[in-house]
Amino acid sequence: MVDYKKMYATLVGRVDDVLQYMELDFQDPYRMKTAAGFLHKALLEAEDAYLAATEGEEPEEE
Repeated sequence: MVDYKKMYATLVGRVDDVLQYMELDFQDPYRMKTAAGFLHKALLEAEDAYLAATEGEEPEEE
């Protein structure tokens, strides 16, 4: 079973960390590119966690 609360808390925590990192200097292109990389990594990790948690389950029909 998917623990959505844990996934949500983890992703929101990661986004908050990145926003704090970005606030130090929004004018620094390197900092913004690094922040984008952090966000991308967080999304991939959340996707991996979701896929691992739902492995073997039947897909939902729309």
